[in-house]
Amino acid sequence: MLTDDPLYYDAFVIYNPAGKDLNFVKELADKLEAPPHKLKLFIPWRDDLPGSSRHEISAHMIATRYITYKPYQCTG
Repeated sequence: MLTDDPLYYDAFVIYNPAGKDLNFVKELADKLEAPPHKLKLFIPWRDDLPGSSRHEISAHMIATRYITYKPYQCTG
């Protein structure tokens, strides 16, 4: 269900879904979206809104879904 409530993301992942990146992105999401990091990643083709072109959707998500920058600190 789509709402007008803002969605917040910690990062926008850019990758080539037709290349070798897909497995890396899945592993990245599994690790970073789980504890202890609990980051919220926007991953195109997974989190896209329906309709329009993929580029328009990505631009819209970046402009309106409040992808914020949080400094990441490695804990070890």
